[in-house]
Amino acid sequence: MSKEYSEPIADIAKDFLDKDEWNYRFLEDEGMFRFGLKLEEPSAIIDSVMDIGNIFIMNYTWLRDMTADPGDEEMLKEMEEFVCKINFGMHNGCFEFDPVTGDIRFRSFIDCEETLPSSSVIKNAVYVSFSMMRKYTPGILGILTKEMDAEEAFNICEAERDFR
Repeated sequence: MSKEYSEPIADIAKDFLDKDEWNYRFLEDEGMFRFGLKLEEPSAIIDSVMDIGNIFIMNYTWLRDMTADPGDEEMLKEMEEFVCKINFGMHNGCFEFDPVTGDIRFRSFIDCEETLPSSSVIKNAVYVSFSMMRKYTPGILGILTKEMDAEEAFNICEAERDFR
């Protein structure tokens, strides 16, 4: 069964991805674009899904193959605290953490109910998502490897504060 989505919104998203030279796949039955990038330092791959709806775009980014251990209560506690700290005061988007699966992701949202978004609005949502994942990856990895607690991870990531 195919998901309903706005073709005009999908066309604008595709236009942005093409013009910006992203390597992507469009899953037509799901109304989703899949793409990503590789970080050199720290070494990680960030995956992204742009979910096109009838009146919205949701963009999710996450670190490939990196999740918290749902059986490690201390790690879950540290990741929950870290995510709460980084989300406080965030202007555009937010981190989500599922302690049941260990998934950690960043979500940005574009409301398209009254108007179609421009390419620059879509670009902003995508780049904010990747920028936030890049900025907070050292802290996420520090907690996953148990080299840092939430406070230390937060302070290290915030030391290079560029924008939120």
